[in-house]
Amino acid sequence: MQRCGTLEELAGHFEGRLCMLRECLQLHNIHQDKKAAPVLKNVQSILSELSADLSKMRLQIKIQKQELDQVQKLKESVLEITETTRFAQNNLPPNLPKVKIKNPVIESVQPKQRVHAPVSLSPACPSIQELKNASASLFLPSIEYLNIQEFQAIPRYMKGRLKYDQVNDLIAQMNAAMEAKYRLLHSAKSKKISEAKFKRVQVMKSQENKATKDLHFVTDADLTEFGNVKLDGVFRGTTTILRHFSRIREIRGQGIVRYAVV
Repeated sequence: MQRCGTLEELAGHFEGRLCMLRECLQLHNIHQDKKAAPVLKNVQSILSELSADLSKMRLQIKIQKQELDQVQKLKESVLEITETTRFAQNNLPPNLPKVKIKNPVIESVQPKQRVHAPVSLSPACPSIQELKNASASLFLPSIEYLNIQEFQAIPRYMKGRLKYDQVNDLIAQMNAAMEAKYRLLHSAKSKKISEAKFKRVQVMKSQENKATKDLHFVTDADLTEFGNVKLDGVFRGTTTILRHFSRIREIRGQGIVRYAVV
């Protein structure tokens, strides 16, 4: 019942109620009136149509709710992919393999013929044959970096508190140590080196055995000397992850741990 602030409002309220009661009394026996029968039949038909339309609307609302739920799930999936892509873009490894650029190709007048543009070499630049000989005589191995999918797939007990950047930064340090070691070994074959370097080369060679044949490896001493690697928890956790993904293999013997590139 609505609130009435004055007697006039209260009287108007009751008057309205009485009018409704009078109309209900007039319509109470209207079905007995033959003149009102067509009107009642028409009203019944309209009510049936409204009921059918209402059922259709309820069904359509149900379908729309299901579609809305699907769109919401799709939106969450797209947001997750976007976040993953943004994270991968912002955390690319610093030393990704570079794309090899081939000699530029010039289209000639005839569409089926191509002519390679000549590459000019300055006196300070080595020739192509020298570069081939150098690359053939010295092979510098490297450990492949982890991508974001591999990092996310690492078991939680193995990953611990390690971050994506920490793992790939340590891989970069290990690669630097690997490169420095094998450049030193290569230089010992081609030119004279100092007595200290000669002794270091002899130590490196003494660490090779049957298990390291055809493999490239570094030791803890190599990593600390050439790569400034700290042999701490980050290092131990990273080497465990690298073994898990078959990036490296540990070869033990003579009290030395050798980290070989797989």
